[in-house]
Amino acid sequence: MNLNSILRAYDAIGLPKFPVTVNLEPTNACQLRCKTCYRQGRPVGFMSPEMFHLAASQIYEVPTISIIKLFLAGEPLLHPGLSEMVDHFSEKKTRLGKRYWTQISTNGSIPFTDYIDRVDSINVSLGGLGQRHEENRAGSSWEAVHQNIMDCAETRRCRTKISVNMVQTDEPDSEIEQFMTYWQDKVDSVFVARYHSPKLAVSGACQKRGQCLYLHHSIAILWDGRVTTCCSDLQGANAYGDIHAGHLKGMKQPTGALCETCDVWKL
Repeated sequence: MNLNSILRAYDAIGLPKFPVTVNLEPTNACQLRCKTCYRQGRPVGFMSPEMFHLAASQIYEVPTISIIKLFLAGEPLLHPGLSEMVDHFSEKKTRLGKRYWTQISTNGSIPFTDYIDRVDSINVSLGGLGQRHEENRAGSSWEAVHQNIMDCAETRRCRTKISVNMVQTDEPDSEIEQFMTYWQDKVDSVFVARYHSPKLAVSGACQKRGQCLYLHHSIAILWDGRVTTCCSDLQGANAYGDIHAGHLKGMKQPTGALCETCDVWKL
């Protein structure tokens, strides 16, 4: 099934023609070397203040967008201007009278208590419990990450929801159950994702699949201003627009077979 077929199916059931979620990438830099990461290959950079304000101004002019996620391929807390980005959206939504839901996703290595009650959700991506976490996420200290999560969970008030997640690769189900049990009474939500890689499609793992909602639910703006289809395109290989050259409202989704090797909607 190619992208054109998917979009025609969406039109037939009346799904919205523009996404409600935007992933805005402060940076694709990361200090860890995770086993499951497939973001390598794209030039590393940081979104400039000018680029951020251009992206934000275009986001505000798209009435259907209500969810802003300040992350994509890298660790957003490495960006020195992340705090200003968060404040910008908070102040702007107050002036516009519109309720934007904001989220940060982090690997947890950098303390993030400063963002409590400033964003609606903070997600922490883990590699498991204890030693398993450090094996899967080289460069990360389980003790430090655990402390950062607990500091947030203990100091937050009602606004910010804390979630943790991990990617299951070869871990046995019993280990996944332990992960879920350990965190379920410490944070607001816990979820486990199956390992995602474009290479899985080659083995035929994705031949039986349904329609992917990402295409009509979300878009992603990379740190350099390019626009791609969704948060699964960490490489920016499917970029089809650039906010320098056009406005988000006028960008059309590409018409190729770019989704044929994606396995996310199978997971």
